[in-house]
Amino acid sequence: MIDFETMEEERLLNSFSKHQKVLAVALATLFIGSESASSEVAEPLTFATAFAAYKTQLNSAKASPDTILELATLSYELGRKKYGERHLTSYLLRQNLAHAYLDAGEFQLAASHYKSILDYYENTLGDDSQSYYFALLDIINLLKIARKLDGLEPKDLSLGVFSDHLAVDRLIEITPDIIAMMPESAMLFRAQTVKTAVSNSLLIKPSLIKKLAEKQLKESLKVYGEMSASTAEARFFLSKIYSHEGKYGKAIEQLEQVVQEFEDAPDYSNPFTLASHARLVVLFQEQGEHDLATQHCRAVGCLRPWDNNKEQTPLYRINPMYPPAMLKAHKDGWVKVRYDIAEDGFAENVKVITSSDSHFEEPAAVAIGKWRFAPKTINGNAVIAKGLEVILQFKIDAR
Repeated sequence: MIDFETMEEERLLNSFSKHQKVLAVALATLFIGSESASSEVAEPLTFATAFAAYKTQLNSAKASPDTILELATLSYELGRKKYGERHLTSYLLRQNLAHAYLDAGEFQLAASHYKSILDYYENTLGDDSQSYYFALLDIINLLKIARKLDGLEPKDLSLGVFSDHLAVDRLIEITPDIIAMMPESAMLFRAQTVKTAVSNSLLIKPSLIKKLAEKQLKESLKVYGEMSASTAEARFFLSKIYSHEGKYGKAIEQLEQVVQEFEDAPDYSNPFTLASHARLVVLFQEQGEHDLATQHCRAVGCLRPWDNNKEQTPLYRINPMYPPAMLKAHKDGWVKVRYDIAEDGFAENVKVITSSDSHFEEPAAVAIGKWRFAPKTINGNAVIAKGLEVILQFKIDAR
C-alpha cells in the first residue's frame, strides 16, 4: 500500500467525491430538464420541487448530511414513480442517494445502491462506458472510506466480489477500452486511473500503472507543456510509483522538476508544488539527506500559512516502538507530549506531560524527536514555534 504521509497529499484526493456528486446531479438535471413543459403540467410538481430542494441543499455549506439524505431519498422515490424503475434518470437519482448515504456514514446502504447502479450500467451501457467507469470509482471510493472510518471490508458491505482490492484492478483493466472508445478524453481517464491506483495501492498490476503514468506525462508535456497543473500531477504520481519500486533517484527527479518549474511563480495555484515539497522531505529524510530535507521543510513553511489554532501535522514521521512489556500484556496506551518546532523543522525540547502508563513515555518522546515539520515562518524567515502538544496513541490492533 502506498500511504499518503501528509495533509498536502491527502488534499489532492479530496476532490473525487465532490466531482462525482456534481456529475450525477448535472446528468440528472439534464435528463429531467429535457422534458417538455406539458409533462411537468400533467405531473404534480412534487418531484420537481423535491429535486430542486435537494440541489439547493447540496450546494449549501450549512446543510447537514441528514437533510441532504432526506431530500435525496424523496427525490429518488418520486423520480422512480415518475420515470419508472429501470429508467436512466432513476439510476442517476439513485446515484445521488448513494452519495448521500455515504456522506451520512450509512456505508451498507450506500454499497447496496452503488452495486445496483454498477450492474445496471454494465447490463445497459457496457463495461466500456464512462458511466460504468465512474460507477466503479464510486465503489472504490466507498471501500476506501468505509475501511478508513469504520474498519469495514468488502464482505462487510456485501461487496465480496471486490475483495482484495479487485475493484481497482478492474478499473485498471477497463481503462484501455475506455480510452479506445473515447480517445478525446484519454488524458482524463488515464489520469484518474493512475491517481486512484496509486492512492489505494499498486495492487497486482504495477507495470501497467507505470506505463499509464509515463504515457500521461508524455501526453501532458505535449499538450500542456512543462509549466502546467496537468504535468505537475503526472510527475507527482509517477514519482510515487518510482518510490514504490525503490527507484528513489527517479522519484526525486520527478518531484524536483515540479518544484523547479513553479519556483519563480509562487502565486500560481498549484497544489502539487506544495505536495512535491512535502514528499521530498520524506524521501530525503529516508535517504539520510537531512539538510536537503530541511530545505523542503522550509519551503512548505513558506507556502503553507501557519495556524496557531491547529495541530501541526508532521511532514515526516516514524511510529514509536511498542514497549515489549505492554505488547506482551496486550495493553493499549497513550502519551501526551509537549514540544517545540525548530527553524529546521525538527521537534526539540520534547517533554512528556502525562501518559496512561510510564512504559509508553520514552518511545513516544524518541519518535517525536525524529519527526520533521514545516517550521513557523514569518516574513519568509523560519522561527521557533514553542509549546505545541500532541497525543500519541498506542494500539495493538493497529500494528
